[in-house]
Amino acid sequence: MFACMYFAGLRPAEAAGLRRQDCELPATGWGLITVKKTRPQANKRYTDSGETFDDRGLKHREGDIVRPVPIPPELVALLREHLDAFGTAEDGRLFVTGGGQSFSGSAYAQVWKRARGLALTPDQVESPLAARPYDLRHAAVSLWLNAGVHAPEAAERAGHGVDVMLRVYAKCIDGQRDVANQRIEDALVLSATTVERLRSIPGPLSASGLTCANAAQVIPRIFREQCRVAAFGGIWLHPADLTQEVFSQVRG
Repeated sequence: MFACMYFAGLRPAEAAGLRRQDCELPATGWGLITVKKTRPQANKRYTDSGETFDDRGLKHREGDIVRPVPIPPELVALLREHLDAFGTAEDGRLFVTGGGQSFSGSAYAQVWKRARGLALTPDQVESPLAARPYDLRHAAVSLWLNAGVHAPEAAERAGHGVDVMLRVYAKCIDGQRDVANQRIEDALVLSATTVERLRSIPGPLSASGLTCANAAQVIPRIFREQCRVAAFGGIWLHPADLTQEVFSQVRG
């Protein structure tokens, strides 16, 4: 269960409801989990089945809408090993007790507490670091965002709305500001070598006063015009054709 929370960003109730038929687990490469149900824990008086756990639809989703979540090879391997060792419940659920019941929140919280004691230093154990199993889900989404995954894609995988994603994980997104600035700069600024090659091509670019400083403004202005007589034999070229002709010469 813990691996599903960290590698796939599942909520604990989603991991509890995961079934074998919801998993694509190839021998190599990435797999896929299709999150269809959750099994939240509640008082028996408040469940439809009269049991401690009740099957429900996904949080923030209506009806029978499902959520596909790509999973990395690490999780694929762990799930295959788990299935080989423990099999499934009669209904296909992966994570059940010896009696076929879902693990209670207190049960897996106790396991997590012991795991923290083994993995962390005494000072870290006393800190809020990964204090709850749910923090594994937060760690997953933070990892995706810090790896450069776009917020809408991360939100879709996590089952969040984008507005929630931007609010809850604002610090992760803010931390990418320098990276984003550099990417924008790289996209806008042409190298001096490229500019000189563009200026050497007869036609509107060479006549435009193109320089490194104004390349980002001059080139789009020229290509926005619907038609222009290029110096390539006086042929009228559509901007797309002109773009292809210019950059074919630059690459050459």
